[in-house]
Amino acid sequence: MDLSIIIPTYNRCNLIAHTLDSLVAEYHTGICYEIIVIDDCSTDNTLDFIANKYPQVIVLKNNGKGAGAARNTGLKAAKGEFILYLDSDDLVGESYFIDKIKYLREQKNVDACYGDYEFFEGEGALNKDAIKFVFKYSVPKKNGTIEQHLVKYLSGEFIPANAIMWRKDFLLRLGGHNENIIINQDVDLMFRAIFVKFNIRYIEDGKLVYVRMHKLDVRVGTAHNNNLKWIQL
Repeated sequence: MDLSIIIPTYNRCNLIAHTLDSLVAEYHTGICYEIIVIDDCSTDNTLDFIANKYPQVIVLKNNGKGAGAARNTGLKAAKGEFILYLDSDDLVGESYFIDKIKYLREQKNVDACYGDYEFFEGEGALNKDAIKFVFKYSVPKKNGTIEQHLVKYLSGEFIPANAIMWRKDFLLRLGGHNENIIINQDVDLMFRAIFVKFNIRYIEDGKLVYVRMHKLDVRVGTAHNNNLKWIQL
């Protein structure tokens, strides 16, 4: 198995179909991959919807433990050599994975790689007119050093988690996500990777992933109206 795509979800029946549709085999030929959805006690029709429309998707339950724990549940179950984390409203461009897998196989000393991405608005399928370039951070490219990544992250310029492909064995050595925090678990993961001096590289292959933007009052990962998240930030 080349790749495991891990997707935590909670009450996203209205959006996860767009994510899963972007992962159909016809868009990602030449690789062997699995899709693992971890449901965190959804109260809508998410589980039945996935079972009926996407029977090829592996669905696990996380019993309301939060996104970090859900990602760790997926990591433990993953059979792929490499890991990519998605949110259940992200979209993946055609052939996003194949060149990155090839690169990581050729460069044994590289622990992770990342590609290009865009942010977009909307509650449905991707509309190219809704892409918001203002949110496209200037991430280190080509030969960016670990120090450059640290400066970017300290200044709040984060590589979206859905743009990063990891070696599974590196994530396991790192201990996966911190299950004790309820916001920015992906940022915490990157900081811990930086502090062990991991090797991450940018791949310029012309492929994109798309991060969906929501209003503050409906975003799962925002600190809006949650004092504990502000404290943890």
